[in-house]
Formats: sequence, structure tokens, C-alpha cells
Amino acid sequence: MLITPLIIGGGPTSGKGVLPALLDGHPEIFAIPMWHDGMIACLDDLQRSMPRIFLQLSRDYEKYLYVFLASSACTTRYMVLQIAAQARCMNFPLDSERSVPVPFTFAFSRFSEGLFADLLDMGMDFADVPRLFHAVFKNLHAELTGGGKPLPRYGVSVLPLDFCRYEMLRSMYPEAKCVFIRLDIIGAFAATIARNAKMNGQPIEKYMHQYCTNAYTLRIVKNVLNAERVAVAHPDFMVVFDFFELIQNTEYCLRKACAHLGLEYLPTMRQATFLGKPIALDAVGIVHDEPRNLLSAAQLDMLKTYIDYLRLQAERELEA
Repeated sequence: MLITPLIIGGGPTSGKGVLPALLDGHPEIFAIPMWHDGMIACLDDLQRSMPRIFLQLSRDYEKYLYVFLASSACTTRYMVLQIAAQARCMNFPLDSERSVPVPFTFAFSRFSEGLFADLLDMGMDFADVPRLFHAVFKNLHAELTGGGKPLPRYGVSVLPLDFCRYEMLRSMYPEAKCVFIRLDIIGAFAATIARNAKMNGQPIEKYMHQYCTNAYTLRIVKNVLNAERVAVAHPDFMVVFDFFELIQNTEYCLRKACAHLGLEYLPTMRQATFLGKPIALDAVGIVHDEPRNLLSAAQLDMLKTYIDYLRLQAERELEA
């Protein structure tokens, strides 16, 4: 049986790190919290660029793995994986101010050698993306769990923020399931703007203008709106969670997720874990990033004006 993609989507600061950490508590689900791998989106791009990329394969496993994962959506996340492996820990953010370092080790050569062998067995049939996904996650699972454990039923892949081609995913992965975490766009952008303005040493108003007037931000808004439409049209494929409910009524959401996946709910899922080890007791329960605590009333009004414009533009493009 192939490992089935469990796709996590959502806007910025919407719990895409927390949900995989909770799902990790189920033995039938394999998740790597905070490595938002983008594998699902990457495989779509790889299909379209196969002739250019895969004619250059070699047995230099680490070089090969980089070519495989660095295409399109996975570039940044692969670098995150490299840095985490070198530092032997990965930071799990609890909110805009706090993060928890969690132990992390990864042998790239061992993983890529196993993946390469599986791809050779496939006859390099990269058009069979469900088997390709299975090969990647089979070897991730073996490397990160030490091997010898039964394969999970689902492998969690977190989409890039601006991804909205859900109908394409349904056709590529007929058995896949998707969970989208809905956070009010103003709240999501308020947390993102406050965090990044502080990180970059810029006034909030200046950073807000830069952030809300670029094409990437419009794609994020379009992604959120399109996900809600897909969830209504295809409830067997996608279920939508409210972020506040996920954090404050966690067990209800996890039971809903298990029902969507055809799995039994387990109480162990209430504790956020990283590869089976507890992360933090307060990963859920309290919402820390309230918009009114991050931006002034005038700044929130300015942000609302930007968002209203982006929403109208996104709706026009979705209708086109």
C-alpha cells in the first residue's frame, strides 16, 4: 500500500506547524513539523521539467537529492533541512516571540541512496506521482524513525502559502486528503506584518505597504478564497478547520480530522510532538497573536483597506 499524501494548507501564521505536530501523535500519520516540505507542489513542477532535470541523474546521491528537492517550491525548505541537520535541532515557533528547539538529525546520503534505489525500481517513471511521493516519504520515514517501523498510511506535505491549484492535486493524487486551516486574513497578515517589520527593523506602515502591494500577497488571498470553494465542492477531499478552534478546541478538530482520514482518534494526538517526542505543553490552548495586540487601531484600519482591495481582485481572478 502506498503512503497517501495528507496535504496541509493555510494562510500565514495559521497553524500549519501546529497541526502536523498534533497529527504526529498518530502512528498512521508521518509528519515532520516545521519542515514545510512543499513536496506535493514540487512534484507537479518536476513533471513539467522532467526532460531537463532527469537526463542528468547520477549516483552522486547528495547532488542528486539536491536537484530533486531544490526544484521550485522545495528550495527554501531543503535549505531549512540542511541547516537543521547541521545544528542538530529545528526551531518550533509557539508564537511570534517564542520558539522551542527540538532535536533533529538527518543523514542525506543514506536517505538519497535509498530514494535513488526506489526510483530505479520504478524505472524512473516520474509521471507516476503517487508512487514518487511514496518513494520520498518511505525513505524520509526510514531515515527519521531509524527504520524497522511499519509504514504510515499518510505522509504530511505542507503547501506553499500561495498554492491554490487544488483541482490539479485531486487529479494527480486521487487518494489524497487535504486539511485547510482558515484564519481571518486580517489576523494572519497582522501577525506576519508585525513579526517581519520587527525582524527587518522597518516601520510597520512601510512594511505593510510593501507586503500588501505585491503579487505574492494577492496569491495568498486567492489561495484562501479558493480553498473554501473547493472544500464546499469536494468535502471528500478537503476539510476546513478554523484556526481558533484548532488551538482552543483541539480534540474536536482532531476527531474531525480523523473522521476525514478514516482513522481512529487517539488521545495521544492532543500533545504536540516532533517525531514522537513532546514539544511543549502550551503549543495549543491559548491564541497568543491577537491582531489588536500587534497593531494599533489606525494600522488595523489601514490593513483592512488593503485586504478589502486584495479580496475583490482575488475574487475577480477566481471568477475569470
